[in-house]
Amino acid sequence: MKSFLFALGLILCAGDDWKKQFKSEWATQQAGRQIHAVQILAPVDKREAVELLESSSVAVERRIAELEADQRRIQQEMKRVPADSLLDKRGEITDPKGYEFRLKLDRDAKAVEASIVDQEAIFAAMGEVMSRYSEALPSMVRQLDLSDSVRFRCQVARAMASIKGEVARATLERAVAQKQIPVAVAAIESLAARGEGVDAVARALRRSDWPVQAAAVQALSKLDVIEGVDPLIEALGRAEGRLKNEINEALILLTGQNKNSEPVLWREWWETVKTGFPQSRPSKEIRATALRVARTGSDGQTTFYGIPVRSKRLVFVLDRSGSMAEKALWKEAGTPTGPDGPRLIGDRKIDVARYELKKALWTLPAD
Repeated sequence: MKSFLFALGLILCAGDDWKKQFKSEWATQQAGRQIHAVQILAPVDKREAVELLESSSVAVERRIAELEADQRRIQQEMKRVPADSLLDKRGEITDPKGYEFRLKLDRDAKAVEASIVDQEAIFAAMGEVMSRYSEALPSMVRQLDLSDSVRFRCQVARAMASIKGEVARATLERAVAQKQIPVAVAAIESLAARGEGVDAVARALRRSDWPVQAAAVQALSKLDVIEGVDPLIEALGRAEGRLKNEINEALILLTGQNKNSEPVLWREWWETVKTGFPQSRPSKEIRATALRVARTGSDGQTTFYGIPVRSKRLVFVLDRSGSMAEKALWKEAGTPTGPDGPRLIGDRKIDVARYELKKALWTLPAD
C-alpha cells in the first residue's frame, strides 16, 4: 500500500500539482485522506513541502488538544457515575438509566481515544515522509528550532535518524538540550539509531527530567561503546528506583560485569580495568548472557504477576469486572512472601489479583 501511494505521489507531483493535490486531500478533514495528503509529499524534497507540513501540523495539534479536553470531560463524568454504584453485590443492574448513560460514556471514551490515535498517525506519516528528504534539510533544521508544534518537532528529529551527513547529526546533538522533553527524547533516540552522538547523549544524563535520562541510558546501551561507561557510573550515583536498575543493566551490557547497582563498586572495578578494556572486552553475546543472568537472579525483589517492581512511585491497576470470576491461568512466579506473608486463597482471577497485590505490597522495600 505504501509503495502504491508513493508511486501515486510521483505521478501527482509534476510541477506544482502536488500542492493542489495536498490541499484537496487535506481539506476533507478525514484522517485517512490527510495521511494520504502527507504521503503525496514524499517525493517533493523542497523547502515548501516542509513548510506546508509544518503549517498543517498546527491544525492537527489543535485537534488533538480538543480531543484531549473531551477525554478529560468524559473522565470527570465517569467519576460522577462509578460503574460499581450501578450494580448490586450479585452484579445485577440497580439503575438501568444510569447504566445506559455509563455505557454511552464508555463508547464516547473509546471513540475519542481512536480519534487521537488517528491524529497521531498523521504526525507519524509526516516523519516518514521527511525521512526521505535531503535537499529540504535546512528547512527541517529551522523547524526543529522554531515550530510551534512540539509533535512536529519530534517528527523532524525522528526523520533525521535516516538523513546522512554532518548537518543532521549536529542538529540532533543540539536538540538533545531542548527544554521540551519529547523533542529531547526523540533526538536522543535518533542519534542512537544513527550510531552517533555519544557525548551529547552522555550529557543528557545530567538533566533532571527522568524520561530524558532513561532515553539516554537506553541510547548508550544501543550505541554499545565503552565511552558510555564513565557517564553511566557517574549517573548511577545520583539515580534511584527504576532508573538506577536500568543504568546497572546498561553497564552490564557494555562490560559483561554486574556490580548490583553499587556506584562505588562499579567505579573501583572500572578504574582498575579501563586502560586495557578495549582489548579484553567480552563479546556482545557474552555481555548479553550476563544481563540475562542478572535479570533471572532476582530473588528478594518485589514482583507483580512476575513483573519486577523497581520504581519508588507506583500505581497498581486491577480489573474487578465480572470476567475476573473465571478460573485463573496464571501460575505463581517470583518471590515467596515468607511464613507470615499473604497466601493465595482460591483459583479465580480475582483471587490471584488480590494475592499478587498483597504480595507486592508485602515485599516492597521500606523506602
